[in-house]
Amino acid sequence: MSDTESRTPHGFSRRTALQAAVWSVPVIAAVVSTPLAAASPFVDFQISARSASEALTAVSPDGLRGYNLALPTVFDLYSPAGNMFGVVRVSFDNRLLGGATMEIAEVFPALLYAVTTGNVTVMTFDGEGMYLNQVMTLVFGTLNRGLWFTDVMPFTVEVMEGWALTDPDRSNNFVVSVAEYIDMPPAGTP
Repeated sequence: MSDTESRTPHGFSRRTALQAAVWSVPVIAAVVSTPLAAASPFVDFQISARSASEALTAVSPDGLRGYNLALPTVFDLYSPAGNMFGVVRVSFDNRLLGGATMEIAEVFPALLYAVTTGNVTVMTFDGEGMYLNQVMTLVFGTLNRGLWFTDVMPFTVEVMEGWALTDPDRSNNFVVSVAEYIDMPPAGTP
């Protein structure tokens, strides 16, 4: 009997013991990773804007340029898994907007934090109230109309998965509105 084929006192070879040990590693890895996978379900959060209910417009001091920023304030939220935790992030130009509050199905989600960098404020709300097919409404305490800026920042609303969730398709998680700049005809031009 070769050295690798020698029998142990219990009647199986060293080769059999080595093969059993090698094959058990993937099984142990699969068993250990299963609870992690089960705790990380795939949830496809989705958001879509209803028609824009607000618009911020302004004309340049010389009257030759103008912009229009459409502001949707009513959104449809969808989460096929039902009551899954997530957050809603709202980003806006703080020279034009301020003091956002949110309502989801008669629940007012808590503001988790707000961060301002330059002209952009990002507010993150607790989205725990995101149930299947809910309506979300945003209300801004400040709407500065008629202020001219050449660099109005985009208005963005985004839903995001919470801890232990994975969203397989993030392309349907946000709504973005960008200021549309237009040339204005000079005064007196038909």
